[in-house]
Amino acid sequence: MLKDFVKSTWKNEEGSLFIYLALAIIPLLGFIGLSVDMSRAYHARALVVNATDAAAMAAAKVSSERAVAEANRVFNAYLNGTSIAGKAKIEKVEVNTELKYIQVNASTNIDMTFTKIIGYDNLDVAGESRVLTGGGVVEVAMVLDNAGSLQEFVGGSSRMNHIKGGAFLFIDSLFRGEDEPNDLFVSIVPYITQVNVGARREWLTVQGKSMVGDKNKFPKGRGEWMGCLEARLNNDLHKLDTPPTDELTRFNPFWWPSTEVDPYTYPDGTIKPWGEYAKGDNDWTTKKISPFSSSTPVSPNAGCPAQLLPLTNKDSDLSDKIRDMRSIQRGGSFIFSGLIWGLRALSPSWRDMWHDDNPHNLPLNFQDSKKVMVLVISGGNQWFGNEAPWSQYNDRHYTSFGLWYGNAHASLNQKVIMPSTMNAYTSEICESIKAKGIGLYTIAFSVQDQATLGLMKSCATDSNYYYEAQSSAEMKNIFKEIADQIRALRYSWPGNEGT
Repeated sequence: MLKDFVKSTWKNEEGSLFIYLALAIIPLLGFIGLSVDMSRAYHARALVVNATDAAAMAAAKVSSERAVAEANRVFNAYLNGTSIAGKAKIEKVEVNTELKYIQVNASTNIDMTFTKIIGYDNLDVAGESRVLTGGGVVEVAMVLDNAGSLQEFVGGSSRMNHIKGGAFLFIDSLFRGEDEPNDLFVSIVPYITQVNVGARREWLTVQGKSMVGDKNKFPKGRGEWMGCLEARLNNDLHKLDTPPTDELTRFNPFWWPSTEVDPYTYPDGTIKPWGEYAKGDNDWTTKKISPFSSSTPVSPNAGCPAQLLPLTNKDSDLSDKIRDMRSIQRGGSFIFSGLIWGLRALSPSWRDMWHDDNPHNLPLNFQDSKKVMVLVISGGNQWFGNEAPWSQYNDRHYTSFGLWYGNAHASLNQKVIMPSTMNAYTSEICESIKAKGIGLYTIAFSVQDQATLGLMKSCATDSNYYYEAQSSAEMKNIFKEIADQIRALRYSWPGNEGT
């Protein structure tokens, strides 16, 4: 029609003006058509690039053998229902194990409409996405308060249940159903005043090995050593991530002496028969020991929390560990104890300590992975004392620092104290964690003490890593936000390219 119109106008001797108009309309219509068709092409290209992004991310989460199939599955699923579904296809999935990247190339062909006037019948559209897999491994240590204060109720449920609910959501949000991803590993570190590493006798001193084999100290049947350790107070090792490789760096087992003994010899040599005072707080005998699940256990292991879970990529194991946690009303709470064991869970210095079988060579070197610690507290540093008249001969509240009585770190002036020494230890270990490049998130749940909140603010990597929560909903929102931030660490794009 346009051609006939031009010819008829051209033959009309009196229609020269229309000739120029007709000639001007041709490129004008071409440009209009070009803009419409190119808009369609740009839209198609955006779909292709976004689909290759999704495909590359998916391929990076699975083994190299499954990468091609997974990339194609996600690519097609992403485009399902779009204008290019069934037409766009992946041209190549490159899994480069040497340079550590996965690259996805895809293309489609767009039929032109208006630009056929100027000779363009169709247009090829392509997209490319590359995901770096090297250095994309993320290691996370969840350091979770298990102290007695978590038995208290907030909003109709215990603090422990609120923390567990947030922790379950955190794991779900991190893994999102992924089956043992090769770039995400998480450790869980429950703490009170001590941490349970499991019955690793090889970490014990000669004296410690003798203790755990003494049936009067650790009776068979509920009384066996669970795996809690005393702090290494020599050479400031309680603040360092030095592994236990010799007699000077090994540990003594956590052992709470029975208060049933009469007479009892205190650390300074004082002997007092129990008949002079009330019975003690941990009156166990070789025949009377609480089950490990008790919230106020009577046992040589009294105050020993759920066992630390080293780095793993199995979300089911992590959920089971969260489920195992329980609040224990013993001793108080040492935040710094949880922190130092969180560091040890992430430190490459402990690589040969945690796993008998370690195919992933964990923990990785600091420069080869991105390490994150998430600390959750529900109270400050506390070391419980006792009421008079027993406080001067206190053998209650055994901690990783030993008995209160005669201990240089303790004060007898208050029933419940927050020693400045404990806060100083916490600050020092926080700085050490951050100095190693570990991102440190801190979450204070239902904490009102301003000194403790200030301590947590200063511990966090920066203000964006510090959170306060007063309810279960707030806890879950915080855990979800942190999980999303950590997921973003796993992948990076050098840039998308296409034609």
